[in-house]
Amino acid sequence: MSQRSTDRIAPLGVQVVALLLVCTALTGCENSDTLDPGESPATVAAAFAGGIPFGAFNLPNGEFGDRYNGAHRNIAPSDLVASLSAIQSRGGRVVLVLAGGPNNYKDAEGHFSFSLWRSRVDRFRSVDFASFVADGTVFGHYLLDEPNDASNWNGEPIPGDTVEAMARYSKEIWPDLPTVVRVEPAYLAGFNVDYRYLDAAWAQYVHRKGAVGDFISRNVANAQDLGLELVVGLNILGGGQGGVAMTATEVRDWGSVLLGSSYPCAFISWKYDATYLGSAGVGEAMDALRSLAQGRAGKTCRGSGAPPQDPDPEPEPGSSPVTVTWTEPQDITYGTTLGAAQLNAAAMSGGQSVPGSFSYAPGPGTLLAAGENQTLTATFTPSDPDKYESATATVQIDVLPAAPALAWSVPATTLVGPLDGALLAASARGVDGASVAGTFTYSPAGGQVLDATPSQVLSVSFQPSGSNYTAATKSVSLAVRYPWTGFFEPVNNPGVLNRAKAGTAIPVRFSLGGNRPAPILAPGSPEVANVKCPSWSSDVIEQTVTASSSSLRYESSTGQYVYTWVTASSWAGKCRRLTLVLKDGTRHEAIFRFVR
Repeated sequence: MSQRSTDRIAPLGVQVVALLLVCTALTGCENSDTLDPGESPATVAAAFAGGIPFGAFNLPNGEFGDRYNGAHRNIAPSDLVASLSAIQSRGGRVVLVLAGGPNNYKDAEGHFSFSLWRSRVDRFRSVDFASFVADGTVFGHYLLDEPNDASNWNGEPIPGDTVEAMARYSKEIWPDLPTVVRVEPAYLAGFNVDYRYLDAAWAQYVHRKGAVGDFISRNVANAQDLGLELVVGLNILGGGQGGVAMTATEVRDWGSVLLGSSYPCAFISWKYDATYLGSAGVGEAMDALRSLAQGRAGKTCRGSGAPPQDPDPEPEPGSSPVTVTWTEPQDITYGTTLGAAQLNAAAMSGGQSVPGSFSYAPGPGTLLAAGENQTLTATFTPSDPDKYESATATVQIDVLPAAPALAWSVPATTLVGPLDGALLAASARGVDGASVAGTFTYSPAGGQVLDATPSQVLSVSFQPSGSNYTAATKSVSLAVRYPWTGFFEPVNNPGVLNRAKAGTAIPVRFSLGGNRPAPILAPGSPEVANVKCPSWSSDVIEQTVTASSSSLRYESSTGQYVYTWVTASSWAGKCRRLTLVLKDGTRHEAIFRFVR
């Protein structure tokens, strides 16, 4: 293995003057948290607290601040300048993924494709983010992830000479942007390659890799042998003992050992998870590590053999550039029109607000359809165009589907038998009461036979036709009744007092519109109670039957139920009330006066 050349090849494209830096400015930004007040505001990350970047993969813009000031980010070309401006304004620094995820540059066999990777990187050629490289907001170009893992590339790891070729291609476009690959330097050392364009390797610690002190010592030594810088971090979500998330103590202890080395140029962990980072003790552990990272001397991720920077060109006379700062708005729900809460960009130049006006597309009052990553564009027009430039910025907003309001009313009761489809008439309403098209599915369905019950639940599931609304459900209930028409002869209904001989068996007849599924009576029915004899007209029950016990049967010839009620001879001279409590919850009674 060859040592990294001390006479490092000058990056191609160095003649692009717009991307070159003043040597003294480079020293100030990389090795000190004190900024030269004479530097141009466009090239100074004034809020960076010093030390080395500390943070996580996928850290949201809003998390840059007192706890985190570093991240690994994958940003679309159209959003890059606006996002970097937001990160810069919060004192953040990022290593950028310009090619996206690995599936974007695999060939049909699942192997790495250099040509596809180049085409992904080329998307950023027209994006001017040189000022963010100059002031350290972008501290590296993250070439790709784990070239050593054969499972990522269908059995064919990416060799060191290909990684170096990727770094060279990056330098041809952005000579001043450090190149970084996420693999331990020991893997790179296994190839006979002089890494003259690659700047930094990456060592992500997990418990299974042994003692953390040995881990950092080994990786620092290997990186130094190759002339590479080193990014470190923790696999906080899966690197603890047993392959689970690290405890707060493990985060603090292991991270402190990594930061005990003066060699790493950044500390970026896998990965941002709000729930985990908000759990007990983890935030405090991160604060302790941030303090260690900030207490370090600032350090670049450019390799030790990187060529010196050329002086900045003299600034062109004319209007001053304007930076539009615009925080990505929170998600809104369909039906919420765009307003000040979303359209609130600000124009700054030299740390001062610039007078002027914004126009937005889409503009205030716009009702956006539901959908993710919808682009909002702000165009700034300065009040003094001779002094300030116009500027634009974009952010993205997610519009969540709204929940429709389902309306459905049914009568209090219906009759046993097939469910009347007319009862299944739910409707869906949306924004401003507008009808929402979609499909209603009912349970039970129309035509399904309903048995008697005091409370039958009917449910509906609504699936909207479009994407602006969510699915919804609603339930209603009603009683399912028998078609009761009263007692038949020989028993009289209330208003007439039935006279019967005590000790006889009386046939109590009634109809429920057919032979219904048993049981038809509620538990404990019929009920017999001693009552005061009412002053009604009376009618003698002449029809009795012979029976030793009470019973219920259905008589198909008449379509009637017959409850044979055996009375007691001891009831003579008294009145009794017979109450049939049906399964549908209704009560039907007749009153009898018994004689000897």
